[in-house]
Amino acid sequence: MLLQLTAVFGLFLPLLGGQTVHVTIEELDDDSAQQYINSYDHVLAIFHVDNCDDCVESMESLHGIAESIITPGLKMIKLMNSQLAEIYGIEKYPQLLYFRDSIPILFHAADKMKGTEAAMWLEENKEVSSQILDDTNFEHLTQAATGATTGDWYIMFYQTECRTLLATWETVSARMKYKINVALVNTESSTTIRDRFDIDICPQFMYFRLGKMYQYLGQMHSVRALMSFTEVGYKNAAGKKVPQPPTPL
Repeated sequence: MLLQLTAVFGLFLPLLGGQTVHVTIEELDDDSAQQYINSYDHVLAIFHVDNCDDCVESMESLHGIAESIITPGLKMIKLMNSQLAEIYGIEKYPQLLYFRDSIPILFHAADKMKGTEAAMWLEENKEVSSQILDDTNFEHLTQAATGATTGDWYIMFYQTECRTLLATWETVSARMKYKINVALVNTESSTTIRDRFDIDICPQFMYFRLGKMYQYLGQMHSVRALMSFTEVGYKNAAGKKVPQPPTPL
């Protein structure tokens, strides 16, 4: 089901030459929203719930995005009381999720959502920050078994069924992109990696540093907690030697 909200939530994006493009925020059901996420390169999803004054104010603030940024092909959708909120780890409202090639990132506002802050956040996160690793490129890019000459790597191993922390992880990646390498591995398709590192928890977080790997076992999965592990937490974890990649038959 697709509900057009053009009359209420129409946004006009100014272009060069004085022309404007009319952009609508479309209210979608969960199935339609997931189809958008899977089909379009850039989707900004606004999660709302009933009886939420801040949610109403956030819609007004989004007009600031229209005045401040133009992302080619950006689709803007609104979801009310959505079950997708649980799937993507949303715990408070209103909440913005920005999907780039189906990879979400959370908008973290200090207080209430402001259009100017959201516009800057969109501009800074047009590209996915996490590197995507798989069976074909893992060792070439990380060089994990040879001493990590490409630097430290912080990797989330996940599957589609446990993607609740995907947006949180992408936020970690965005904040640490100039410090260490942050990556994702889908163990459903990368079974060689899964077996090599004995991945039996979903999701599982591993920090690779100087030929050793450290597993994050903390119960807290906030952005701050996950980032802290690479700064101080790993020093209190049991480091294991990185296993060699399997030898081709």
